[in-house]
Amino acid sequence: FKGALEHNEEDPHIWYNLGCVYNVMDRLDDAAIAFRRATELGPENVDAWVNLGAVLSTAGDVEGAEKVLRRSIEMRPEHFVGWLNLISLLYREGRSKEAEELHQKALEIIPDFDDFTDDLNEFIENASDE
Repeated sequence: FKGALEHNEEDPHIWYNLGCVYNVMDRLDDAAIAFRRATELGPENVDAWVNLGAVLSTAGDVEGAEKVLRRSIEMRPEHFVGWLNLISLLYREGRSKEAEELHQKALEIIPDFDDFTDDLNEFIENASDE
C-alpha cells in the first residue's frame, strides 16, 4: 500500500486499506493515522470512521473513539457496527444506563439489530451480573 500511496497519496481507499493492515498488525498509532487520513480524503466512508473509532477505543482514547463513533452513526444510522462499537465502549466505561438507552435507540432504527449482536448481548448480561 505504501507503494500505491507514492503514486496517489490522495486516494482515501488506499489509506483505508493501509489502516486495516496496520490494525491487523496491532500498529494502532499508524492505523489511527491512516484511518484519520481516509476520513479526511473520503469523509463519506462510514467504515473508515467506524474503524477509526475502534482503533482509538482499543488504544485507550475513549473520548476520541466516542466522538468518532457518534459521527459514524449520524452519517449512517442503519450501519449497525457503529452502534455496536459505541454501545460496547459505553458499557466498558461503566456507562450502562447510556449504553442501554443507545441500545434501545439502535433497535428503533434497526429492528433486527439484536440479530447481529450476540457478543453485545453476552456483554450486557455479564455487566448486569456484576
